[in-house]
Amino acid sequence: ASIYMGVGPEMHGYNTWGSRKPDFPSITLGENGIFPTIFTVLRQHNTEINTCALYEWDVHGDLIDNKAVSYHKHIPMGESRSTDITNAYIEYLKEHKPQFSECIFDSPDVEGHGYGWGSEEYMKRLPEVDALIAQIVEATKEAGMYENTIFIILSDHGGINRGHGSISMSEMEAPLIFFGPGVKKGHKIEVPVVRYDTAPTIAYILGAKTPDVWRGKVIDEIFE
Repeated sequence: ASIYMGVGPEMHGYNTWGSRKPDFPSITLGENGIFPTIFTVLRQHNTEINTCALYEWDVHGDLIDNKAVSYHKHIPMGESRSTDITNAYIEYLKEHKPQFSECIFDSPDVEGHGYGWGSEEYMKRLPEVDALIAQIVEATKEAGMYENTIFIILSDHGGINRGHGSISMSEMEAPLIFFGPGVKKGHKIEVPVVRYDTAPTIAYILGAKTPDVWRGKVIDEIFE
């Protein structure tokens, strides 16, 4: 929720694992009855914008402001090992060329909970996910979108043993990678960054104004 909503749980109200609605009242609600998300902001900025959200964990559908998204769908991982969602995402990408889209894999979180973060099963999964991301990158080239696309690869948390949610840095730190036109190559982000800085940075890239209630900031040092 914090990645989508530009603020922390104390303001958007989603404070429990798996929450589909705020555990306590959101400090404000947007026009669709949910705290304003990046999809809300982009729709307000451009009513004709095409956006897409595909996700293997169905809770995402209740966090994105799904009324503001052009197309969204829950595609369970199951036996496909994320092949189904990758293929569906690529199909939408090529046919509709959305201005903003996301493909949310549920793995290697699955292996982290099942076998442990950093376990043999977890580490084996990483190159498999990397190969799926490579397919998506290649699809943008085939769709003629690559030169105008900024890719963002991120996770919402780390892990320790078979869980997360406590206060160790192994659980709280997570990757955040930007790549594409106008983004510095080989640059390591030096300023302190929190998860709710993601949405304002996306809004900035697409020229959208962020709500006053958001507390995240644009990670502007990544840009050339």
